[in-house]
Amino acid sequence: MGEQNVRLWVNLYLCWMSIQIRAVVDKSRAVIQMQENIMGNLRKALLRFIALGLFLFCITTTAPAQTAEQIAQKALAATVYLEMENRDGEQFRTGSGFFVGQSQIATNFHVITGVARGTAKLVNKPTKYIIEGITATDKKNDLAILKVTGLEGQPLPLGDSDTVKIGETVYVVGNPKGLESTFSDGIISGIREDSTNKRLQMTAPVSAGSSGGPVLNGSGEVIGIAFATFRDGQNLNFAIPSNYLKVLLTRSKPAKPFPPESAGVPEGRARARDLGIKIGIYEPGKHNAITDVAGVKVGHVTLKSGDNVRTGVTAVIPRDDIWTNKLFGAGYAINGNGEATGLAWANEAGWIESPIMLTNTLSVGPVHDGVVRYMIKRYPDNHIILPIVAECYDGGLNDISGLHVTAEHAVQAIENAVDGPVAEGCVGAGTGMRCYSFKAGIGTSSRVLPTDRGGYTVGVLVNSNGGRRHQLQINGVPVGREITELTPKRGRDGSFIIVVATDAPLVHRQLMQLAKRVTHGLARTGTPSTVSSGEFVIAFSTANTIPRRTDNGTFPITMLANRRMDALYQAVIEATEEAILNSMTTAVTTVGRNGNTIYAIPLDRLIAVMKQHGQLASEGN
Repeated sequence: MGEQNVRLWVNLYLCWMSIQIRAVVDKSRAVIQMQENIMGNLRKALLRFIALGLFLFCITTTAPAQTAEQIAQKALAATVYLEMENRDGEQFRTGSGFFVGQSQIATNFHVITGVARGTAKLVNKPTKYIIEGITATDKKNDLAILKVTGLEGQPLPLGDSDTVKIGETVYVVGNPKGLESTFSDGIISGIREDSTNKRLQMTAPVSAGSSGGPVLNGSGEVIGIAFATFRDGQNLNFAIPSNYLKVLLTRSKPAKPFPPESAGVPEGRARARDLGIKIGIYEPGKHNAITDVAGVKVGHVTLKSGDNVRTGVTAVIPRDDIWTNKLFGAGYAINGNGEATGLAWANEAGWIESPIMLTNTLSVGPVHDGVVRYMIKRYPDNHIILPIVAECYDGGLNDISGLHVTAEHAVQAIENAVDGPVAEGCVGAGTGMRCYSFKAGIGTSSRVLPTDRGGYTVGVLVNSNGGRRHQLQINGVPVGREITELTPKRGRDGSFIIVVATDAPLVHRQLMQLAKRVTHGLARTGTPSTVSSGEFVIAFSTANTIPRRTDNGTFPITMLANRRMDALYQAVIEATEEAILNSMTTAVTTVGRNGNTIYAIPLDRLIAVMKQHGQLASEGN
């Protein structure tokens, strides 16, 4: 009995202990559950707090609504007017664009399609800047980003086009039909979307010239880029959503030039250096053009219509404020059978004070008149203006007696002037010209001296219109005697007008010496300057400026030592020769008055001849 009682009490004790342990475990579980509940509630409260903070942040950081006047003021300060030229130097398209970054302008891809070169300027501002190139394109969404150095504007903020709602008020800025700084409003009337793209439909007007302009919301953010309109519809205008532009901006790369013809070279033609013809010992500048001399600009107006108008005007602008800050200059006649107004005064005074204009023989008068009118309008208190206007005869292809060039064309050529690549060949004053019985026209080239020779730049621009076929030599090769086919009808000899620019600090006497050395570059192409041909040289230096007035009647200048001139002589000879070659290799076969045809020099034949004589750079020469 005793043993049984002990076992009973042990079992009872173990049961009691089990009950106690279970009670403790249950209490622990309750505490843990309570802790978990507390932590869960804390997490929920924290999330609500964060959500509230984000909500308040979004409310306070969303762009505030602005008045139409405020939006217009900011948008117009960032909008640009784009002018595009074709391979012939003719303006054939205008458009709009706006700043999206430093030196970056957004526009439509179709605005730059087929363009040889272009300029941009802030709306309602006179100064034009050359478009250096393209940093990114999106053909599918009709977008392009351009680089323009020197032109400054405040970039417009890009909004989220995915948040745009039908009925939302929008504003469009552009230059419809050339009417700069046009500001219009409307609403989003539809959002058109398919599997490949999205477009914003709006009632804000879009016309030719508006393409590429910004479409803004009520907060002044760009939510679209104007690009199209249905002419047969009413208020059916469309914009590219800005989110496509945001993506494109992330793909921007260093600027690339327009397609090969962007330097003003027609399709199927090339500059001499690109053919492997290397002239001289010095290297060319960035553009191998007269515009490599800082501050120099060139503009063309090309007149081609019907069967008999083949002429134009070319303007060389030594500097923008040439009237108030003159430059040392000189004029030299190699053979004087022609006309170049203003040279007598340039040589008497020792400076130049106007644009340098080139045109045909019978249009010297209206071009002279155009320059005078332009200068008087710009400087109304100064009326004694003696412009430099030089001519070549283009009557073989052009109805020269029709007097098609006007004073307005001269003004337009001046206003078209830009720096950067220069259109060559059948453009401007070179439209109807020929050289060595091949089609020719405007040509340009430059040389940069080594640092130990001063590092100066010499640029040359020519209007080539002289020489006979058998005389033609290229880098010493008698090309004219090798290529005897494709000769035009016999015509009179023309002229060569050569403009020389340099940043070397030369005074009048030294510029005259430099101008005389042009004769050697001209002679290297073969011409002896025949009796019936006129050759004029105009040279200037951008290194010193001559103020119109000073307080004490004096002004300081820097002058290069004469012993340092030899390298400049070499440079101008080389640049002159290459400019004349470029005037031929970039020109195209042209049919003009009375069906007269002047053939372009055949590049395949030229390459073959130069190769035969071992004078292609690719051949190790």
